[in-house]
Amino acid sequence: MRAKAWLSQALADQKLSAALLEERDLIRDPLSAHEVHDLVRRAGGIEAVLATRSPAYRARVSAVADEAGWLSAMAEEPRLIRRPILETDRGMAVGFSEANWRRLLD
Repeated sequence: MRAKAWLSQALADQKLSAALLEERDLIRDPLSAHEVHDLVRRAGGIEAVLATRSPAYRARVSAVADEAGWLSAMAEEPRLIRRPILETDRGMAVGFSEANWRRLLD
């Protein structure tokens, strides 16, 4: 929620419309296997996307052997994907970082 509040304020400060955004709840509307693969590629690798602090990760870490296994697991369990994700024409940020988000929006 902190990221959403920050983003709303940043958009208001720049006089941009929130209508320009596309919001997707990855828990209610999970990514397909193809979308997960594409996200990992655009983000710069699986390490950038995998939520290693999540309980879902800890439950699977000993059972998943390779990147293909993690890609499949992320498609099955969206809590394995770091959130929120902000993507603009300037790049992508996975996880909330005010500095990174500001760079993408300025």
